[in-house]
Amino acid sequence: MPLKIREMKAGIDSIELFIPRPYLHYVDFAAMRGIDPEKLEKGIGVKSMAIPDSDEDTATMAATACLRLMEKNHLSPEDIGRIDIATEGGLDESKPLTTYVIGMLEQICGKGSFQHCMGVEYKSACVAGSRALLDSVNWINAGENRTKASIVITSDIAKYDIGSPGEYTQGAGAVAMLLTEKPRIISLDKGVASWVIQDNYDFYRPHNRDTPIVNGKHSLGCYVEQVAKAFKGFKDNVLQLGVAPHYNFTNLIDYFAFHLPFPKMGKKALEKILFEEFAEDATAVGVPFLRYLVERVEDKESLRKILDIKKSGEVFRQKVEPSIAGCAGVGNIYTGSVFLSLASILEAEHFERKDIAGKRVVFLSYGSGSSAVVYSGVIGSEYAYSVGNGILMPALENRQRITMEQYEALHRSKARAPVIEKRGQFVLTGIDENSRRTYKYIE
Repeated sequence: MPLKIREMKAGIDSIELFIPRPYLHYVDFAAMRGIDPEKLEKGIGVKSMAIPDSDEDTATMAATACLRLMEKNHLSPEDIGRIDIATEGGLDESKPLTTYVIGMLEQICGKGSFQHCMGVEYKSACVAGSRALLDSVNWINAGENRTKASIVITSDIAKYDIGSPGEYTQGAGAVAMLLTEKPRIISLDKGVASWVIQDNYDFYRPHNRDTPIVNGKHSLGCYVEQVAKAFKGFKDNVLQLGVAPHYNFTNLIDYFAFHLPFPKMGKKALEKILFEEFAEDATAVGVPFLRYLVERVEDKESLRKILDIKKSGEVFRQKVEPSIAGCAGVGNIYTGSVFLSLASILEAEHFERKDIAGKRVVFLSYGSGSSAVVYSGVIGSEYAYSVGNGILMPALENRQRITMEQYEALHRSKARAPVIEKRGQFVLTGIDENSRRTYKYIE
């Protein structure tokens, strides 16, 4: 039985990705760091990491993704009323990333052509992308857009200390999304989003550092707990509408689009969600033995594995696995990770010739510090036209495998020149003594 949640009018009409062309292959990384390559490929699901070149930053990636989105959809500046950018990699403590991007776009579209637009830079760790999306959707649904479209961009570079446990979960990329009143890809559901927030030092980056401080085990624990809590709130919101049964709620969800720092991370949260659903259902129906297990057994971790390992594996394969190709090939892109999951779902199922129109996607977005939001939407009947020849695969074409020496030079900002010759994108050309950046477009 499908969920009959009232859909918002607005949602995502089109998606464009920009992924830096240099990439580090997991086999090369494993050999240099003395790691079993199977730990990366099969253990956490990593195959390669996108590495930004020396003339790329969060602004160039965002501007290139936005320009390609506009060209793909034949948009002029007059069609757009709002451009919001979510990032963990802002370039200034005051000047928003959006202004850098508009400056680059106006090199192509003409000076002053975007001056009518609203533009905000969002910061709330990785969950900022979802916050920007939901705010823009609400802006359209409230009629403040006056028929104009909105563009939400996420742009990030996930960079960790060389030799640290987080080094093999790096990545980089930008996601640009066109939001409209009649979206082809997905319309968001109304009145069911759920937020949670609390104070944690699981992952943070002080002002004097260009890499984060990460408490890996604590960070994973916060991710699992916060996402599960937000999902519980989402479920409660749906149940209050009276449109779903109380039992086997996850059976009504077609796809889960998790925030994925690495592909297998979503499986941890999924196991927690399914265990809590099992506990609720078993207690509610009054099965004595199951209720006894849930309420009395102290070793909940072992119990969860015993009860849910088979079901979680099946659910993961059916409802999560289609979403992981992007993360596996690109790595972590922070604010855009959850949308990389969506793009992977659309492309994987489209190329499998599956008709997924009308299917429901639940987004599970997490931000360190820590907060989470869970919301949902329904895939539109014209999604295939927007997917076209792909979203993810075109962004991964013509990439160049770099050596560990090239990677470490880029990581330490000691590369003497860009690794790859650029074409059809914006690049950073200089930073002056007052930290003012200059950019240009390479045809």
